[in-house]
Amino acid sequence: MKTALAQIDPANGAFAANTQKLLAFAREAREAGAEKILFPEGALEGFCLPSAGDAAADAAAAREAFFRALPPGIAAELPVHGAGRVAQPPYRRGSFSSRLREAAAAGRPLLAPALVGGDGREIYDGGALVATGDGRVWAGPRFAEGIVYAETDAAGRPIPPDGPCAVPPEDTWGDLYRALVLATGDYIRKCGARGTLVALSGGMDSALVAAIAVDALGPEKVFFVTFPSRYSSEGTRRDAHRLAENLGVPCREIPIGPAVEAIASSLAFAPDAARALEAPDSRSLEAENLQARVRGTMAMSLANRMGLVMLETSNLSEALVGYCTLYGDTCGGFAPLISVLKTDVYRLARRRNRDGQVIPESILTRAPSAELREGQKDSDALPPYELLDPILEILRTTGSPRAAVAAGHGEAMVRRVWELMRRSEFKRRQSPEGPETNDIPAIALPVSFA
Repeated sequence: MKTALAQIDPANGAFAANTQKLLAFAREAREAGAEKILFPEGALEGFCLPSAGDAAADAAAAREAFFRALPPGIAAELPVHGAGRVAQPPYRRGSFSSRLREAAAAGRPLLAPALVGGDGREIYDGGALVATGDGRVWAGPRFAEGIVYAETDAAGRPIPPDGPCAVPPEDTWGDLYRALVLATGDYIRKCGARGTLVALSGGMDSALVAAIAVDALGPEKVFFVTFPSRYSSEGTRRDAHRLAENLGVPCREIPIGPAVEAIASSLAFAPDAARALEAPDSRSLEAENLQARVRGTMAMSLANRMGLVMLETSNLSEALVGYCTLYGDTCGGFAPLISVLKTDVYRLARRRNRDGQVIPESILTRAPSAELREGQKDSDALPPYELLDPILEILRTTGSPRAAVAAGHGEAMVRRVWELMRRSEFKRRQSPEGPETNDIPAIALPVSFA
């Protein structure tokens, strides 16, 4: 008997739409000669079913409607989804290899359909599995909907294919990039937005988020804008437009100088603030943050006007040490890179460029800078990311400076980084959510401390 395993991307609580999608899968499987189709838990209800309200009753009614409308000649298995999150483990880096090893070592036959899609913080990567029980395993494609077919015997056990068992190749950075694309696209679509807005700085993080947005939604649903200031270099201004051109999206340029000056004038009643804001060579934190907040306000206003979700471009390294401006560059509805360290952002960008050079090389090789004052570089305030990220990886998972020192990192630097982390928890709690891709999520620290 030919059995079909569905890889399906449902929407939470969209029972009517999900039912129609299930029926379309069943019809496709029947036309391919399958006599049975298996759906994963959550295929009808979505990734997360609320425990309150009418959700359970609505799900039961939708289940009845599905089986009544099921095409003749095919049976279906549709597990009941209890309240809460589905049992299928979400995607994490390296998780697919673990699933394959576990299926091969289990010593029993397996037919496992799969969810695929994004659900805010979580990503489900597809890869429906078939195992014979003797170590042979094959799987469906990842990060895409589809149907995997397997021949089964009278007892429902899978029969090995004549040729080699097909398994999608592991591609660490390519898989992570596709996971972020899937998560971002699903978030925008399932929120009912018309598309997304990305504010381009000419730097690395916004460049990668821009590529993710276009790959997720297509250029016609992405709006680019750049907000240069007196501190924006000619190189970053040029690269923002080159990136946009490479991605096939026009980029609007709106200088922030007039808005910054207007706010500075409004603050003239406060002498200290006025001096900080008006000084041509000001290095004050207040003056730097004002620029970021003007950009955030302008970008959010444009997103509101056009019915778009603004993507926040911070990476995990910046978030962990608080190297960001609350209500400035933390503005947005979704943060695709929030679980990706800065050094990994560069790896992802280079992996994306292997499939077509869209991110200019000058962005990849330029020293990171927020460009909020003359000659500013990230390394003025932080250790180089090559030194910072290994320390952050230990601190974010253990909360133990001793563990970082024991791993060979200098005690003074570890203490400095730990203090930055402790003092910036309040920012992380007010920042947009994004997909979690790490095996161990970052620990939550107290907002207040001695």
